[in-house]
Amino acid sequence: METTIEFTNEEIRLLNSILLYMKFELEDEEAIKYAGSPYFASVLNKIFPSIIQEGKKVFGGNYGEDLDLSTRPELKKVKDYIKQTGSWRNLSYDEKINYIQNLSAPYVVNSLLLHELIAERDQAG
Repeated sequence: METTIEFTNEEIRLLNSILLYMKFELEDEEAIKYAGSPYFASVLNKIFPSIIQEGKKVFGGNYGEDLDLSTRPELKKVKDYIKQTGSWRNLSYDEKINYIQNLSAPYVVNSLLLHELIAERDQAG
């Protein structure tokens, strides 16, 4: 079942800010539960295009086009989350890919970085 909820642009910006803060700034042991959640990633992936569209109207140009995780400061937090994942060894390769993509949302992980992150964590044990 899907529900449609209408938000103002200001509400979407606020929601986006709260979610990004919880995911990439919060220094709480509980944060990893939210950060890797496919539902959390889904919400961010649904509202982020609206943020970018509104930003382009206000700021113009290529606002919001730098979504490549490899160029963003959030990469450090994603690496920290991966290191903290206790069930890493039990995940299949595809599950690791999905998990990293969920951790990284709304940012995009290019295939080279994705494979590097997996190999780095696999080597760490």
